Amino acid sequence: LRSDLAGLQQRHAALASGSAAERAAQTQQSASLRNSIETQALQFEQMHSQLSSLSAGEDSSRASTEKLKKAAKRHEILLQRMGDVHESRSSELRSLVKAVSDQLRPLQETARLHTSQIDECCSGMNVLAEVLRMSTHGGGASSFFGDPANCRPYKASSSRHPL
Repeated sequence: LRSDLAGLQQRHAALASGSAAERAAQTQQSASLRNSIETQALQFEQMHSQLSSLSAGEDSSRASTEKLKKAAKRHEILLQRMGDVHESRSSELRSLVKAVSDQLRPLQETARLHTSQIDECCSGMNVLAEVLRMSTHGGGASSFFGDPANCRPYKASSSRHPL
């Protein structure tokens, strides 16, 4: 019986030693697993914060994109309005230029007639001056017109009337 008891004690000691080794291994695995879980939790939190910042950035980008779309639409409307105003102003300017041109035609004709009348008056004045010179034989003409030798015929200058 003693030998059985000694065998049982050895077996019990072996089992206790095996159990302690298993517990130590389980404790080590548990610690390793706990460390791994903590590392994974930290990585998850980092990924979550990165995802949150990306989401916020995406929201900001969407808002900026919407603002840019609205600004582009306003710009397009303004350009269209400017084109319409430009077209109406151009049309108005063309009609004003045509009206001024139409008003200048009679003035040009009148200016031509006046130039012709002035030329006729100049010719008449020259004829009158010659008649006066001849009729006074140099005596009376020099007192009224100056020296008849310095008297030159009057000619109308066409440069005075550019029209």
